[in-house]
Amino acid sequence: MSEVLGSDAIHIRSDAKANPWLAQKLLNLFFTIGLLFAIGAFTLQLAGSDPRIPRNMAAGSLLSQSVLGVIYTIGILVLLRTGIFMRMLATVWPIFLLPVLAIISASWSPDPSLTLRHAFALLGTVFFGLSLASTYDFKSSLQLLIRVLVIAMVLSAFWALVFPQSGVHQASDVVEPIHAGKWRGIFAHKNSLGAIAGFTLALLALYGRCVFNTILLRFGAITITFMCLLFADSGNGFAVAFVVIVTGFLISVIAKAPPNIRLLLVLNCLAVLVFLSFFASDLEALALKALGKDPDLTGRTEYWGYILSFMDANWVLGYGYLSGFLSIEATIESITGFNFVSTHSGFLDVLVSFGIVGVVTAGGYLLWLLRNAVSLILWGPAELGALTVFPLSAIVFIIQTNLVESVILLPNSPYPLILAISASMIARRKLVYSPAVWWHSIRNHR
Repeated sequence: MSEVLGSDAIHIRSDAKANPWLAQKLLNLFFTIGLLFAIGAFTLQLAGSDPRIPRNMAAGSLLSQSVLGVIYTIGILVLLRTGIFMRMLATVWPIFLLPVLAIISASWSPDPSLTLRHAFALLGTVFFGLSLASTYDFKSSLQLLIRVLVIAMVLSAFWALVFPQSGVHQASDVVEPIHAGKWRGIFAHKNSLGAIAGFTLALLALYGRCVFNTILLRFGAITITFMCLLFADSGNGFAVAFVVIVTGFLISVIAKAPPNIRLLLVLNCLAVLVFLSFFASDLEALALKALGKDPDLTGRTEYWGYILSFMDANWVLGYGYLSGFLSIEATIESITGFNFVSTHSGFLDVLVSFGIVGVVTAGGYLLWLLRNAVSLILWGPAELGALTVFPLSAIVFIIQTNLVESVILLPNSPYPLILAISASMIARRKLVYSPAVWWHSIRNHR
């Protein structure tokens, strides 16, 4: 496991008599296990849920809440002992906008208790991401994340093959039995496994060499991850793998270019994106055809129309986090017969939960993170090279998945967690690498 210390190392305060080697190993073990549960692994197993029995979405699992509560609490304690908590918080405060808005929305949600429970879980997820990136340097954070994602893929393949009743969708499942035979591994749904597998495959293609030293280990990790992606049969997962790999490789060229021409290359990329936007509908149709998907995205577009029709007088503040959607879901199901469990669109989920206020907040958060990710590519230190592209790759992954799944507000999941980690990794670099240093490097390069 990668060491906590690095080129921008910040020591965690500890007692003088403590064994530094043992303390670090325990820290590595904690974040490995914590990350695994924080990305949504073993949700069904911890909750004791039987897919064949209808589940009350408003009901929680005491065991699951306890495990994650302990992990998030320890993560916050570790964060407080890094000695940079306040400086990090002052830099990355926008990562808390959506969790805080979720907590505030309890004042108008139909079920304040349910809203608060999940809102604090979302807040804990974000704090855990901040804790990890504040403890490890940029490269070590990325290495740890990729290794845990690969562990999740190995466990998912094992679960699907050894415990198929739990690791594979069955025809006897109450929700969406049409997915029978498709892997879900250690996750609750095949779409979750597919999206994470697609992202993991992309990260291995982009950064595998900095994580696994031998070709054999990289090949094994890629093979198992591809198996999970293939047998999950998630169209979004394949799309994520393709888009993130292509984007990552192209932007890596910019990250490796001399500092004084990076901005020009970024502007050229933006010009190409603007040009391609004129053919957005044709590209969308081509992508759906390649993935074997219907234009209505398996009924999603029709379902979105029904949800929007229920906004009524709730356009400004929405219905409240999570419980707001659940309050109208039953009515929509009785009218349409659709039982989608969620909005299946993270942006629509924000609208239903927080109204226009939430959409503006979420949009501002993503734009802030995007600006910081691009700044890192422009000003990134030479020793990181193409690794500076990771935050942008993470944003692409989240935005793409958020179009067809409700993920940006999903607590105990990789989506808000990875966004928080990405923002915090950038902030950690800012503490030791400023634009002034970047400008000096440009002058020296000339």
